[in-house]
Amino acid sequence: MTGPSLATLLSQVLIAFTIEHDNEFERQMMASPYRPILVSMVMWSNFMRFVPAEGISVRDLSDNGAGRQVEKYEPLDED
Repeated sequence: MTGPSLATLLSQVLIAFTIEHDNEFERQMMASPYRPILVSMVMWSNFMRFVPAEGISVRDLSDNGAGRQVEKYEPLDED
C-alpha cells in the first residue's frame, strides 16, 4: 500500500501552517488599534529577505528592488 510521498505530506503541512498563521495574524490585526495591513506570511517573508539584520532605510530598500514589490500594496514615504 503506497500513500502520498514525503514531499506531498510536507507540502500539505506547510500550506496548513501558512493558512493558520495568516488567519491568526489577521484576527489579531483586526483587533488592534493600528490600521491593519493584511499581508500573507509568504509576502512578508519574501519582502523581509531584502532587509538586512542591521536595518535599512526606506530609500535604500526601494533602491534594491523591494520597494517596487511593496508599493503595489502601500506607497512608501521617503522619510
